[in-house]
Amino acid sequence: MSRMLQLFRFSHSEAKGTMILLFLSALILLAPRAVYMMSNSNDLNSLALEIIFFDDKIEPTKDAVNREKAIVNPHPSQKLSTQEDSSIRRQKEKQYFRDEIEAFELNSAEKWQLMQIKGIGEGYANRILEERERLCGFASTDQIYDVWGISEELASSLAEITFVDLSKITGIMINDWDEQELAVHPYINYRAARLIYNYRMQHGPYQSADELLEIKIFTKEFVNDLRPYLRF
Repeated sequence: MSRMLQLFRFSHSEAKGTMILLFLSALILLAPRAVYMMSNSNDLNSLALEIIFFDDKIEPTKDAVNREKAIVNPHPSQKLSTQEDSSIRRQKEKQYFRDEIEAFELNSAEKWQLMQIKGIGEGYANRILEERERLCGFASTDQIYDVWGISEELASSLAEITFVDLSKITGIMINDWDEQELAVHPYINYRAARLIYNYRMQHGPYQSADELLEIKIFTKEFVNDLRPYLRF
């Protein structure tokens, strides 16, 4: 045992050398970590200086973001302004077409005249002409609104540029047609056609539209709708 202790016994100079060696080993082990920490510290300092130096450049970016938000979600007053501008633009377009297109008579209009109106193509023009034929002519421009598939705005554009001549309505020959012929008109269903025909057979030819009011189920509105079309 004593012999082993003698093996680990150091002289003064050996002990000093050993301490220096341990110190250098510890320094070598800790040096990379110290360098890393110093490096990060420099990066943080640089970042802080960059933020301070370019602070005036950051603010416009925030403004740009706010402007983007304003575009995506406009203020209600801006929405209203946009809607008003759109409405004014449509009115100007309508005025332009009214000024450029000469008004024409609806019951003698040809397809090409109808197609002058913005939004009326060949399909819509054909529907208008077919409705005119079914009615025996238009008695009012308001009847344009009844044409299947035509929007209110489009019907309004056509009504503003057209007028009707009642003398061009071919009419319903109420004293000559039988019930099948009468029922062809859009305003007269088969039951109404039979009543009109039977009343004529019992009381003789009609002299005026008001005689239809003698048939109790007929209303004034119904008779007034037929009035422009009746021929005696």
